[in-house]
Amino acid sequence: MPGMNRIGIVGESALHSALKQYYAGPGDELETLYLGCVVDIKARNEIIEIQTRHFGKLKPKLARLLTKNVVRVVYPISKERWILRIDKQGNELSRRRSPRKGRIEDIFLELVHLGDWVVHENIILEAVFVKDEVLWRDDGSGSWRRNGWSVVERRLVEIGERTIFTNVCDYLALLPDDLPKLFTTKDLAIEAKMKVQLAGKMIYCLNKMGLLNRTGKQGKSYLYEKSNIQKRAVPN
Repeated sequence: MPGMNRIGIVGESALHSALKQYYAGPGDELETLYLGCVVDIKARNEIIEIQTRHFGKLKPKLARLLTKNVVRVVYPISKERWILRIDKQGNELSRRRSPRKGRIEDIFLELVHLGDWVVHENIILEAVFVKDEVLWRDDGSGSWRRNGWSVVERRLVEIGERTIFTNVCDYLALLPDDLPKLFTTKDLAIEAKMKVQLAGKMIYCLNKMGLLNRTGKQGKSYLYEKSNIQKRAVPN
């Protein structure tokens, strides 16, 4: 097993821990202090950060690490999810499959919080589809959307297809082939068969990356077109 340091492990989710073990190789250091940061995996040629959500929290760490290292950010997307309901004692009450299936464009739900760091020349994003299960506990302390049930754990069941973004231009491949040369957020939502909210976050990120240009308006909607960018910009 790769070398392990107990720093930062307290409170770690089961999903995060399982992915960390999956990505760590022989000789890699886990949860180790490096450049003033606790990093998930310090490998020979890169730093690997498993980020299940809250990309914005990565920014202070990236400011330190990207100056001297390639940083691979691994983001799991749930392709198939099972919801397990448990009582206060941890006994399973029911198990059902969630109707929601993640898609690769879900990365933009988090990239909107990463700012300009996503276009740094030393950052790699790896989106990995997973089959997982989420435990709901009947404790009355959870969201009203779950009728008071709390989400207490997310577990990895299976790892599937991975998509790696090594260059900012790789993100352009996620735009539908049939998208008009000039298009609106609604056009993208229709062609990609996604919700308008997700399409809006996707366009926001691609525009921020310099991959789209805003060219004008169509009614009340902004029009966009692909840019001719060939390489990354590096944040100040």
